[in-house]
Amino acid sequence: MPLKSDRLYAFLTAVSNGKRAIKTVQDARLFLEAVCNEENRTRCIERMVASSHGIEALGSSVRYDASITFMNEAVVAFLEYIADESLKQLHSGQLLRDVLLAVVEPPTFWNAFEKHYMQKNLSLTASRYFAWLLHELLTSPSVFVHLPVVQTAQKVKDSFLNSTDTETRSIGYKVQHILRGISSGSILSGSTKPGGRHDNDFEDFREIAIFPTADELVAKEQPFYLQADAVQEIDEDKRPAAHLDNQFRLLREELLGELRTDIQSARSGKQGKRISMRLRSLVFHKIEYGNDKRRPASIALRCYEGIPIPPGNQDDRKQYWTTNKTVLRHESFGCLLCCSEIIAFATIDRNEDLLAEAPPIVLLRVFGDSAILKTLVSLKANHQRDLEFVLVDTPFFAYEPILRSLQEKTSIPLSTELLGKIENGNTRKSPLCPGNLIAQISQCEGQNLRNILGLEKDVILDHSQTESLIAGLRQAVSLIQGPPGKIRYLL
Repeated sequence: MPLKSDRLYAFLTAVSNGKRAIKTVQDARLFLEAVCNEENRTRCIERMVASSHGIEALGSSVRYDASITFMNEAVVAFLEYIADESLKQLHSGQLLRDVLLAVVEPPTFWNAFEKHYMQKNLSLTASRYFAWLLHELLTSPSVFVHLPVVQTAQKVKDSFLNSTDTETRSIGYKVQHILRGISSGSILSGSTKPGGRHDNDFEDFREIAIFPTADELVAKEQPFYLQADAVQEIDEDKRPAAHLDNQFRLLREELLGELRTDIQSARSGKQGKRISMRLRSLVFHKIEYGNDKRRPASIALRCYEGIPIPPGNQDDRKQYWTTNKTVLRHESFGCLLCCSEIIAFATIDRNEDLLAEAPPIVLLRVFGDSAILKTLVSLKANHQRDLEFVLVDTPFFAYEPILRSLQEKTSIPLSTELLGKIENGNTRKSPLCPGNLIAQISQCEGQNLRNILGLEKDVILDHSQTESLIAGLRQAVSLIQGPPGKIRYLL
């Protein structure tokens, strides 16, 4: 292997220095292999871009052969090599753009790559890197102005979103987000704005489903939220909306963090707060239609492993489930897995009559239309009973009402005082300010306020405590910390 690496490095150097040229398909393969053989990607690409012979060789190599074998092997290995995030950080992404420009101009390679994708000739890995390349072209429209990448993206977006590959779907959400921005005329700024990271990430936080999706949970993109000082820099009339948005995203990210930990513990079989219950060998039975809004439709699944089957006849089993409400609790939350991959999230709709069946039938309420469709497709394709439902301890019941309230809010009471930039002493006075009472308290500092306040016990305040009490009575908003009761104005 060291001998081969030395020969590849020698060939790469000869081409980069202009001493060798790419004349055959074998030369093209060897050159791309030599590039991918370099461990230090950033140094290698910098070297290629700095050399006119090197950057020209990159472009001609990927264009030398339009066969599907060459695309699926040599070209995909090269795209995987340059897709490293470290390369995108060099010179604000300019080096990567230079390489891509050499690859797609003229568009011989790009046209062939797109054609193979549309004809479904590419492998799963090659399709992923076709999606990656398209996304990179979309994010630099001024550089790749001669390529109809927007039209291509509109044609292939749905195929990205429906891919079985998680990373391809993730790229599909980004492409979809860019296309929405183009159609609405908005100017996007990449990862600095919300939306497009997965199928449940939107600019308007009210469009975000509180219960997560499977793609959201495995998404690797950093979630969007603002630091407090960034919220303060937003225009005052937009600040309350930004604060609500930020609070929702921060609280929901806390929820997702706890959920990821619980799911990892449950899937690994490690004991956390309690041993997670796993319902295995699930087989589709029917759709249980709900009769009203309080009991929506559920998916009925026969469970051949994981649910305890009490002895006796069906009446005895029903009596067991009616008596033992803590076993398989109503609205218990969990995730549906197929071959260890998360399909959807759901809660249990407890029905004693169905649980008393042999084998027992469990009802699952799946969240989200796309998740329901994905679940039904998985159930239809499941012939080996490799679906399971794992219960997790994440307390959604504690988070959901708060998150729902944040989405329903359109304004924040006292937003000027809570979110505005107010100097000490300029806090707005309360409309209920008891002037006479404040005057009496001021005059009686250090004395017993029992009679003035109408209390049963003696109350004697020092200067700091008196000042705090008066501020609390006079101002619309104040923060009193104690003891001894020092007042701090909200800034």
